[in-house]
Amino acid sequence: MYVRSKVRSAALCGFRSHTHELPTDAKEDEVVDLVARFRPRHARATADAAPYRHDASH
Repeated sequence: MYVRSKVRSAALCGFRSHTHELPTDAKEDEVVDLVARFRPRHARATADAAPYRHDASH
């Protein structure tokens, strides 16, 4: 996943801190987990309402 996508995913979950770096090799689920540590209720609701993600492994 691209860094820009991870930053956007984090922002959608309410993680807007500029003091934390997102790991460049993190998967989207890991980003949501990271965000959940800071804003658990909002992150969970956003993850449940996330749009369909294409699985490129097919």
